[in-house]
Amino acid sequence: MVSNLYLKLSEFQILKGDDRPFGNLYGTASSTVLTEFLSPQEIIDMPEDELLTFLA
Repeated sequence: MVSNLYLKLSEFQILKGDDRPFGNLYGTASSTVLTEFLSPQEIIDMPEDELLTFLA
């Protein structure tokens, strides 16, 4: 599980400013995305309106 998290999100630490997907890497939204999606592709495949509802 930990290695899967690392592979999915290791780039988060080097992103700066507006390139960061979450303002707080340890906040509710980022934690939920980490636990609900198994890969970045699942996020990409989700329709935008469903993703926005999910994050809200």
